[in-house]
This record gives sequence, C-alpha cells and structure tokens, in this order.
Amino acid sequence: DEHSPSQLTRLLFCLPFRLHLFTLAPPMSASLHLLDSYLPRTETFIWQVLRKLRRYPPLLLADRRIDPAAFPLPDSAGFLELAPARSLLTRMAARAAGAYAPVEYPGGHALLRARDVSVCHAHKGYRALVTRRFVREAGLPLVVNFYGGDVSQQAFLRRAARGYGDLFAQARFLLVEGPAMRERLLRLGAPEARIREQRLAIDLSD
Repeated sequence: DEHSPSQLTRLLFCLPFRLHLFTLAPPMSASLHLLDSYLPRTETFIWQVLRKLRRYPPLLLADRRIDPAAFPLPDSAGFLELAPARSLLTRMAARAAGAYAPVEYPGGHALLRARDVSVCHAHKGYRALVTRRFVREAGLPLVVNFYGGDVSQQAFLRRAARGYGDLFAQARFLLVEGPAMRERLLRLGAPEARIREQRLAIDLSD
C-alpha cells in the first residue's frame, strides 16, 4: 500500500540517530560533523550519536580536541585535519556589527570533495552560525542540532539574531530535543516546516 504524506513523514523522522541524513545523501557517503570541541564530558549524547552512525560514516571537524581517547569512534570515522582561520579584522568587524565572525578552513572544500562528504551536521547554534558560510560555499546541505543554551541565552541570542535568520533560511533541517525547544525556535523565527524533533541518544547498555 502507498503511504500518505503524513505516514511517510513519521517513517522518515522517527528513525534514531541518522533520520535526517536519510533523504540527503546516497548510501556510504560521509557526513561532516562540525563541533566547537571534541568532546566535553557534558556532551556525551553527541558521542552516542556519532558512534552509532554506519550508513553515513562521520567525519569530525572540531576546533579543539578534549581527550578524544575517552570517546572512541568506529574505524569508519575520523577527524579532518583542518586549522580554523578567522582574522582579527574579521572578528573586530563582526563584533562591531553585533554578530559572530565566520570561521574559514583553508583547503577544506577540496578535502570534503576528496572524502565524498554529502551533508554537514552542525552541533549547536553557535557552531552553525560561524560555519554556515563554509558549508554554503561547499555546496552541501546543512543540518543543525540545537541543544538548549543556543535557543535560550539572551546575551547570545541578541548577537546571533541576524545570523540566525540567515541560518534558518539555509539549513535543510533544524533538530531539537522536544516540543519546548521547538517552540523556542519558532519564536526565534525558524520555519516550522524545517524543524524536526530528535530525542537525545543514550545507550542504556553502557
């Protein structure tokens, strides 16, 4: 039997861990995960997602590494050795404008092509803000996970307001943990059609 649109939506977006990649890339393409750092011990839920990805092996691009041995990943995963670049002038101009300066990764686009990256997944609103230009210039779809402070901290939101408008227009999907965070994103101007609820991943067998 053919599925109705609402049934198809439920089928696609209730799958754990990799639901948002299902329609974005062919099998065995890599997914690029953009992080501030890998990995604070308060963010083990991100590790739970990354280590379960099989269909779309994760490549990680983190500006800092914090004891990566504590959070081992499968052999199919790996780190991209790219140094972030953000000039003092760029940072000063962004601060004067009440925004966040974009981060560049020289040589990054060629490396993404060589590694067959088909989708980018930014973890946290701040990381999505500062890497969205890099992702856009790479010509890749963007998925963003919001985790709490990035939709509630007022000082951050005042500075992120303009960038969030552009980010919401660019991102293919905006992932949140539940209904309360969905409502916060809506109040910030996110389009409802792009918001998906994805529960935090915790493997109870660990």
